[in-house]
Amino acid sequence: MKKLIIFISISMIITGGLLISNENRIPTPIPTAKIMEISGKIQAVMTDIPLGQKIAGGSLPQAYTKVKVKDPVSGREHSIQIAPGHYLKLKGVILQKNDQIKIKAFKADNSMEMKSLQIEIKGKILILRDKFGKGAWEKPELRPRRTGLKER
Repeated sequence: MKKLIIFISISMIITGGLLISNENRIPTPIPTAKIMEISGKIQAVMTDIPLGQKIAGGSLPQAYTKVKVKDPVSGREHSIQIAPGHYLKLKGVILQKNDQIKIKAFKADNSMEMKSLQIEIKGKILILRDKFGKGAWEKPELRPRRTGLKER
């Protein structure tokens, strides 16, 4: 019995067990080697709701705006998540096909998707994420709110 308890205790310390969740991890900055700068014309503008996004407490899932950009030098096409549509609208940014854009982006861990840190479009620079990859729109005052009538 003592061996089993000791084993469980040691494994919880080594792996973090149930005591440490992802929310309590100390964030680490995105390595600069992972950051790419992509310039080119927008080939397509899309709306995407990430798979597995929870709708908790009646809140709506965030619909992210994504763009496809073709690099004029390599000819390679990149699909990049920019930001939630409500945040871009709040900042007065409208992305359209054939607009010239410059994006600083990184490939997220455990994902094939690229996420933007910053965009430059029509002479305007918009910083979208901090050095840890946390979105500027994640501040409570910038989250979309549900509208409508309350039931009595």
